[in-house]
Amino acid sequence: MERVTPGPNPFVYGRELSRGELVDRTDELETIAATIRNRDRLFLIGPRRFGKTSLLKVAGAAARRSGHIVLHCEIEKHESLSVLGDGLLREFLSLSRRFTHTKVGRSTRPVLTEHRFTSVTPRHGNQHETVGDLRSLTKALDSINDAASRLDPPVWVILDEVQHLLLGYGQSAERVLRGTMEEHKHIGYALSGSDERFLNSVTTESARAFYGFGVRLYLRQVPEPAFLDFLRAGFGRLGFSVEKRGLEAILESAEHVPYNVQRIANVAWEILRAGEADDLTPPVVSVAVERIVRQEDPAYTHIWAQLSTNQKKALKAVIAHKGENLQSAAATRSVGLSTSSMQTALVRLEQMQLIRPDFNGGKARYWLVDPCMGSWLAVVQAQ
Repeated sequence: MERVTPGPNPFVYGRELSRGELVDRTDELETIAATIRNRDRLFLIGPRRFGKTSLLKVAGAAARRSGHIVLHCEIEKHESLSVLGDGLLREFLSLSRRFTHTKVGRSTRPVLTEHRFTSVTPRHGNQHETVGDLRSLTKALDSINDAASRLDPPVWVILDEVQHLLLGYGQSAERVLRGTMEEHKHIGYALSGSDERFLNSVTTESARAFYGFGVRLYLRQVPEPAFLDFLRAGFGRLGFSVEKRGLEAILESAEHVPYNVQRIANVAWEILRAGEADDLTPPVVSVAVERIVRQEDPAYTHIWAQLSTNQKKALKAVIAHKGENLQSAAATRSVGLSTSSMQTALVRLEQMQLIRPDFNGGKARYWLVDPCMGSWLAVVQAQ
């Protein structure tokens, strides 16, 4: 195959992706687009590193180009609900300036009075103590809804990683927030989150406030054929031979987690570009993974040092048994834990966001949130 001069590395990680950088996700984008058009409600649930934020921002950007107002708030980046609400108001004011009032003859602007705006003030003390604290967010949303009633375009509000809000306040907060959103006829909402076990409970238990809240969309693995085509095209730009076994080795090492697929492919691409190998093969992928784990050694070592002995054993069981039947006698005996100790350790590892459950067919299989940590453990404990 003729060699070509390579351009930029086509495999991107560590930042939000554009539409051209997303792999597949066509159906998911259409579902999100439909909820925006209809000012509907959406719950997007999926693991970390699967691209939820990128997906929402790509859909939001497309909607903005069509004349919609889309407000995207990443909850975990705000230290309080007053700051969060204030930020939403400011973003709305900025985006709405180009739109006009439709119910009178002359052009006017949507009005958020100074009284409304300054009423969103921080509360002293713990921001997660009382549901009354939620008023700093719901007042902001009320103001946006009032102003949106006088605008042409639909308004859509995205609350990203919403579990940080709901877990902080409890089920009474779910009722307050759901009640506020149901009253708003001029705003569509998307709530997204990565705590699948918690958000499954929030959205599927009939006694919970968000039961039946609009469309529930689960973000799952990218289909393997689509990922293989994407990888083949990216490596093909170098003019190198690409073995299917090499592509499959990337997916296997990354456990199909999009972030990790991109990162391993990124490093493997640089190995080929530098002339260290002529073909993408499983051994080249192994070298790429080893370079990543050695680069991340300080971070992984820090995480490992924070774990209790039982948690370390449970994490090794997740790796050794591929996350299946971890409370069976065989699994617990293999790492020297009782069933109850295994269960306790798994709960804590999940809370620490080191593992995630995948529910399928009535069973839960555990996966590493960062599959490269398993490779790191294999490397360092083999030395």
